[in-house]
Parts: sequence; C-alpha cells; structure tokens
Amino acid sequence: MIARERCIALFFLLWFIPGLMLRAQTVIAFQGGEGTAADNWGFVPITNAGGAIPPGIVGTAARTGSFAIRAAGGSNIGCTSGTNCITGGANSSTGCAMHGTAVQFNPVNVACLDGVQLSVYHRSQPSACSGAGFDASDNLNFEVRLDGGAWMTIQTMATSSDYLWTYATNPAGVPATVPNPWTYTVPSGTNSFEFRVRAVVNRSDEVFYLDDVTLTTTTTAYGIPGTAGLWNGLVSTNWFNPCNWDSRSVPTAGTNVTFPTAATNDIVIQSLQNCVCNNLTCSGGAGRSINATGSPDKMLTVFGNLTNNTSAGSTVLRFDDGSAGTPDGVINLYGNWTNNSSAADFVEGESTVNFLGSANQTISLATVEPSENFGNVTVNKPSGDVVLAKSIQVGSLLTLTNGKITTAANAVGVANPLPASVMGHSTASYVNGNLVRAILAIPGTRTYDFPLGTASNYELASLTLNNPAGITVIGGFFNPFITGTPPSITESSNLYNAMLDAGIWDLAPDAPYIGSYDITLVERGYSNGGAASYIDVKRPDAVSLWSNPGTHVSFSEVGSVVTCTRSGLTSFSEFGIARNILVLAMDGLSLNASPKTDGQVAVRWRWVDDKLQGHFDLKREHDGQVQDLGTWEIGSTQIIQMLDKDAPVGYIRYKLYYTGVDGARSEAATTDVWNTADPHARPLLWPNPSDGKVHLQLSAEHDWRLELVRIDGAQLGIWRGDAVTLQGQFEQFVASLPSGVYLLNCLGNGENYHLKMVIR
Repeated sequence: MIARERCIALFFLLWFIPGLMLRAQTVIAFQGGEGTAADNWGFVPITNAGGAIPPGIVGTAARTGSFAIRAAGGSNIGCTSGTNCITGGANSSTGCAMHGTAVQFNPVNVACLDGVQLSVYHRSQPSACSGAGFDASDNLNFEVRLDGGAWMTIQTMATSSDYLWTYATNPAGVPATVPNPWTYTVPSGTNSFEFRVRAVVNRSDEVFYLDDVTLTTTTTAYGIPGTAGLWNGLVSTNWFNPCNWDSRSVPTAGTNVTFPTAATNDIVIQSLQNCVCNNLTCSGGAGRSINATGSPDKMLTVFGNLTNNTSAGSTVLRFDDGSAGTPDGVINLYGNWTNNSSAADFVEGESTVNFLGSANQTISLATVEPSENFGNVTVNKPSGDVVLAKSIQVGSLLTLTNGKITTAANAVGVANPLPASVMGHSTASYVNGNLVRAILAIPGTRTYDFPLGTASNYELASLTLNNPAGITVIGGFFNPFITGTPPSITESSNLYNAMLDAGIWDLAPDAPYIGSYDITLVERGYSNGGAASYIDVKRPDAVSLWSNPGTHVSFSEVGSVVTCTRSGLTSFSEFGIARNILVLAMDGLSLNASPKTDGQVAVRWRWVDDKLQGHFDLKREHDGQVQDLGTWEIGSTQIIQMLDKDAPVGYIRYKLYYTGVDGARSEAATTDVWNTADPHARPLLWPNPSDGKVHLQLSAEHDWRLELVRIDGAQLGIWRGDAVTLQGQFEQFVASLPSGVYLLNCLGNGENYHLKMVIR
C-alpha cells in the first residue's frame, strides 16, 4: 500500500513540476513504406554495384503494414553453384552482392526544435544458403550528417559469427547489441539533419531491412512541417531568424509571406537588411506590425503583390520614426498595392515605395478615404503603368524615371510645395491623367512642372509663378479631345486660326490666383504641324473663345515637338497651342543654301512673279534653336542672296517666310544644308538612299559641272554654273526619277568627284 501511494505521488510530481513532466513527441518525418500520406520522409536507394534485388520499398519483412525498406541484399541464385562473393567470386547471371549499398533519407529542417530524436527499426534476413546471414564480413552502419557536414557513423552492427535478429528480438553476443528500435538524439542547435543506413555484405543472398523510420521533436510551438512564409515571431523581431517563421525557414523571393498581427513579435527590419518575399499579406486587428523606420537602407522587397487585409486601426506597416527630415525605410514592389483596410494602417512617414514591376501595377484602397498616402513614390518600370484605382497623396517626392501613372478619374497629389517635389519626368515617365501639386504661395519666382500626357504622348506644361498668393494647390490634366470654336487671333500680323490637334491642357488653382505667371507648353503627337509660327492661347472653358493675353515669348518646332512660351498671364483656364495659316510654298520660288570652305553658308532665293509685293523673313533652325536672320523688302529685283556668317557646324534648316501687303504671313520655302566647315569638303548627297527627295550639297567657293548617268551608262543630264543654282536644278530634276541606281559626276576646282545615288 505504501509502495502504491509512493507511485501515485511520484506521478503527480512529474506531471505538475515543470521540467520534470514527460513531454509528448511530435512527428517531424516518417517512413513506413506503406505509400500513405504519413510516409512523408522521402529517401534515395543508393548502390555502387548491380544486383537482382536492389534497395527500396518491398512487400516482405514488414514490421507494421505490408511493406518494409530493403537496406541491402542481392540474390540467392549463387548458392546452388557454390559461387558467391565471400571470397570475391561472381555468378555470371547475377554478379556479386551489392557492397556498400545505402538507403539515404532526404534532409529534414530541424532548426529551432528541441528534443529531436530518430527512431529506426531494423532486422536481418536468414541466408538462403547457410547460417543466420550476418557474419564476420558483414556490417550495418547507421550514419548521420548535421548541417551539411561530413557523414558520421553513429552506430555499427558488426560481429564475428552468424547473427539473426528480428524487429522484436536482437542477437546476443559481442559486440553489444544495437537496440531495436535504434534511437539517436539530434544535438541541440542543429538546423539540417540527414540520416542513412549503409550496409556492407559479402553474399548475394544477405538482406537487411528497415521499417517505421521516425523523426520526432518535443517542441509544439510550430506547425510540422509548418506553413512556409507564416510569421510567428516566437523568439525575436528578426526577419532572418528562421525560428520566427512557422516553417522555420527564412522566406526567399519565391515565398508567399503572411504576417498576422496576433504574432508574438513585430518584424523590425534592421539597417542594411533587405527582406524579400513573393506576395505579402497582412491580416488581423490591432497588434503587431512590420517596422522599418529611421533609415532608407532598411528595405522590404515584394516581388509579388502587397495586400493588407487587417482591420482599420491596425497600423500594420510602420515606416515612420516620427522625426521630420529623417528618411525612413523602402518598399520595393513588383506587383499590386491592395489596401483593404484604412489608409492610416500604412504609417508612411518619410519612407519610399518603388514601383518596379514589368506589368501594370494597381494601387487600390477599399475605404471611402480620399486617397492612399505615401511618403515618397518612385516609378521605375521597364514596361506597364502604375494604375490608380484610388487617388494617391505623395507627401514628399514623386520621382518619375520610367513608366506612366494612369489615373483615370483619380489623381496624383503631391503635398510637398517645393518645385523639385516632382522630378525625373520625361517622354518615358509622366502622369496620364490628373496631377495636383501643392504650391509655395509666397513672394518669389518658382517654376512648377506638370508632366502630363496621354497613353501615347508626353505633354509637358511648366508654370513660372511670380509672387504667387491666394492659392494652395494647382491641378492639371491633358485632354486629347478639343471641342468648341477654333481660334481666330491675329498677333504680330500672323493669323492663328487652328489648334495643334494633339489636345489641350486644363490647369486650375483651388482659389483665385494673385500674381502673374509664365507658361511653357510642350506638345507632341499632333498631325497638323509645320506651321510658320505658334503661340500659346487660353480660354475659360470649352464654350468660350480662345484669347492671347500676356506676351508671346518664343516658339520652336523640332522633331515633331512644338515648344511655346507666353508671359504675363494672371488667370488660369484651358490652354493650348495655336498655329498660323499654313500656305504652300509660292509658285516659282526657290530657296537654296550652300556651305563655304570658311564655315559660312551662302543662301539665295529667287521668284518668278515680277509683281510680288511685301517682304521676306529668313530664319535658321539648328539644334532646337530658332534664329532670325533678317527681313528683306521686295523691290525691282527677283533674286535675293545673303551670307550666313555665323552659321553653326552641323545640320541646318533655313525657312523663308513671305508677308504680303495685306499683312498675311506664310511659309514660302524651306531648304536644308549640312555645314561641315571643311575647306576640303566633298560634294554630298542626302538622304541616300532616298524616296525621291534628294539634297545635293556643293561648295559655294567655285562653279561646277554636273553629269548624271544611269547605272547602265545612259546620260540623263548635264548642268553647269554656280553651286547654289545647280543644287536647285539638280534636286528638281531628281524628284521625277524612277527607282534605280544612278551615278553623279561632279567636276569643280580641278577635282572630279563620283557619287552613287540610290532612289527606292
């Protein structure tokens, strides 16, 4: 009775005293050979010699169920012939036994687990020839490998005579019996564990078996095998500690991460850390958060989508250290930004979100709040747009490097009132839709860019505000559809009665504007360019007439881009670029230019109509700049020539404008020249090959003789005279030639030049 009472007391002592009670074993990996879901521990049967009975799962000698794992063995065919491998002999039909045969189990992650233990049942097969089948030349080695190191033999079954054992009984004798099951305790702190059985046999009929191979742990805090990417934060806030993840593995770029706000610890990203994953999903209510504050070298890179499914008030993404002027962490995002909670649950501070994906990336916010808020936003995408399903507010810098932001009915708001708060924009990156910028409304002069456009074209508007007051923001968008009445404006004797047809800008402040401003519009994508001049115009709305308040400053048209500036405006509205009437070049008028060896260019034009009245203006276009070269009144002569003494080196276009006595002005002629400023310049044809319009360039220093022949030798024309005259005659003649290959011989100053010309 006393003994019974002592046993009961000991039971309760072990149960209630921490550290003394027996802990349950949780299975980490198991292999019983039955082919069920429980058999989750894969293995590889390895052999370095052939044989009729290879290692692997077999339907014999099972401890439980119907299957076991054969660890080594061969065939008993060699018995009757008296030939086996005891002395190295071989049977011609089966070969020797499989020396060094191994069954190697797959590596298992045991990081962060306590009390990890291996249990292996093993048995021998009686010899079909003689004896128990396990003799002095045979051994069975149990080997482990920890954290990818060298294989270690932990236990060896070897003897000096025939032995036979089963799963339930072991042989007696020397050396000591290997227990059944054989167990091994994995050292604490091991991250990766591997196990194999390696058998050495000397007969083709000797076989060894394993069954119910089990790896267990006393730890119960993790799921086994665990959910990949599920944060629990059991030991710390460190993303890179595997013990903070349910699967005990740090996520990679392909891992979907789930962050529950009920986790034990926050995720705190440290300096110089880049925490990567595929999709990131946050869930739960108020509680834990992901923190990256106080430094831009704390980085979270999400190669998939970032989704916040927390309830309002969770503040699950904390990227604000509360210190103004101190940059916070960075989120690199390649997928969609989906916030199904409140805008306040991303505490953005002075963090940066980089949108980097090659496909369209959507920003959405499920609540009725007006916008999703960011600190800094950078768009740097190789392709695709950032598409707004909700308006966004950028607190500091909007950097547009590559890729558009498409807003539809939403808007991009930039709360930083400094002009440089929107930067990097170009034809590769701008806002397709609505952009609202905060304005520094204090004395001074500042220029604010509005990088707007459509799906296909970048349409930049720049406002230079002079002592602005009365407003806090200016919003703008570019409208590709032009409605209402065309302009009818005369300025500097030029009539402007059409709009460049790519579209118009709408720029408006939040209150009446006090002060003046200048505006520069840069338009692309139009189909009706080529005018003699352009001006900026404005109107209050689509039902009002276009007007031209303020003062025209400049215009240019280079590479199908018109840039036009106007100053002295005081109110905002719709803006566009108007063009003057384009009249085709005058009949019987020719304009030619030819470079001289000293770098100057000789320009000459002549006309047929001897009753022409009015004056000519000549302009030079080079490298995006337009220069007025002078005005010539029309007198009794029908030829005018001038010398462009300051002609730049390179490609030059000369444009001649005619203004009649009625004040109507039109473009009369255009010619191009390539000024090399080379005293030994050769004659030049361009473009070559061409589609029919060919420019010939001859030095104006002397007269020339030209001869044009077809490739078959047929002579087509001969011209003699000065360079400028011959260039015009030759170009007019070539314009009517059919496709083919031609040779042009140019004789001048004692030199003969041969040029090949191809017309497609």
